[in-house]
Amino acid sequence: MSQRRIWIFAASLAIAGGAGVTALTSPGRPTQAEEVKVADDLPTPHELLAALPGELTPRIPLDVNRDLQKKLVDQKKFAEEQLLFDLLSWRTFVALNWPVDAAGNPQPRITDPGRKLWDTWKTDLDTFLPDGAKPAPWGSNHLNQYLAARGIQAGAGTRVLDSLSSVHGHLNFKISKVPDVIQAFKFPIWDQNGNMLRYEILLNQDEFDYIVANDLYSLDGQAAFSMKGGKVSFPMDNPESGKLGAMELKLAWKVLDPSKGDLPERFLTVKATIFSGPDGTTPTQATLGLVAMHISHRTQSSPQWIWSTFIHVDSLQTNSLATFHGKPIPTLFYNPGNPTALVNVPSQTASPFLDGQTPTQVLALTPIPLATQEVNRVARLELEKRGSVLHYYELMNTQWPTSPATPPTPPGMLPASIDNKAGGRPTPVYLINPLMETYFQAGNQQAGPQEQAGTEQTLVFGTESCVGCHSSAPVITAVTVGPNGVKTAVQGPAFSGEFSWLLFRRAQFTK
Repeated sequence: MSQRRIWIFAASLAIAGGAGVTALTSPGRPTQAEEVKVADDLPTPHELLAALPGELTPRIPLDVNRDLQKKLVDQKKFAEEQLLFDLLSWRTFVALNWPVDAAGNPQPRITDPGRKLWDTWKTDLDTFLPDGAKPAPWGSNHLNQYLAARGIQAGAGTRVLDSLSSVHGHLNFKISKVPDVIQAFKFPIWDQNGNMLRYEILLNQDEFDYIVANDLYSLDGQAAFSMKGGKVSFPMDNPESGKLGAMELKLAWKVLDPSKGDLPERFLTVKATIFSGPDGTTPTQATLGLVAMHISHRTQSSPQWIWSTFIHVDSLQTNSLATFHGKPIPTLFYNPGNPTALVNVPSQTASPFLDGQTPTQVLALTPIPLATQEVNRVARLELEKRGSVLHYYELMNTQWPTSPATPPTPPGMLPASIDNKAGGRPTPVYLINPLMETYFQAGNQQAGPQEQAGTEQTLVFGTESCVGCHSSAPVITAVTVGPNGVKTAVQGPAFSGEFSWLLFRRAQFTK
């Protein structure tokens, strides 16, 4: 078979010291050290990247191209394989944020009016109801069951953003007057205007249907499922039926206040009810802008799920010389005028958590890889040409299993017990969103917290990761009832929740 020369993918060159970072787009004659040979039927990184603008459509991809991935694996082209997953992340991000009409059908153009596709999905509030009640069928009365259970009257489609953490922390309107923020990520995040971020979690129909069919929406249902020998196994994509497989989204929303310098035109925005006031429980209508999005997707290539995370480009740094419509562009979660301030430290560590407190100084400890920056450049340029506000967002990285069949490494076997904590030998080892897992970014720390229940005290650098954290998620295996009638849930081991914290963190006992 004839051969042809291509440039080595930019990420490969960056590993050798950063030379040739523009190789994906710049013409020129490569040096001998920058040459590799591939079969004619294997597309070059140039060709894959050049196809991306045309692939930014309303269609959510089922998975990476498995045949192409295998060829890249056979030729040990790891950087090009990573490119496949970064391209998948952007295609998924655009499809999820594509506007749809009242029936949920995609609009012709990305700038057309309409709800976003994810706005037709179920929220965690819709799925895991008070008293372990069975959720309403897919497509029915968004949030109404949740609101009605708490005595709040609202019409269909009402958005309520009362969660102060990316995992849990919803207000309990019947019991507590302050947010419950007992969570792995410790505390809320305050933007430079002193307002807390609000979060919401959504799941697609494939995951929702699986939860309902197996009664996993209640703690009692999970226990019964486990005691019958059931093992949680969320569905993967199915090319024949067109099924996507299980998908979860986490969205981070910032209150927009133009009087304090915010620029709403640079955000994907929603109108929602938040809770503020002196005690944090006063319902308030507000306009909020999307500042971060996690996307997790269980596929055939990635049974440990694919983890993509996006962030608003103004979040951590802006060009101090640039303006937008004649106005300065504020940095949303970092104050460059206060360089000695402690980073990634909560402003408040005891409730009540309220708006108007000291801003959090957020810093990302792991940079966006240069190769991913190149993918971002191509995607953002195309979205800017189309007039879409999505060009103000960028992919931080995509995490995926390089060897799905490899089992997790037990604690105490450094560095593999961190590198392969979740099994599947994921890459990159660390991936967090600084607006969702801010306080996980401890930097140099003891190895134990990075393992599965490890106690190793050796110092390592660590920021945790999407798949590493979610691998710890359990399912309930039994429910005991004490003499006073109080139920206690018995949680299963790590991995039993199939990389989703929703089952353990959101489900309640049946009444």
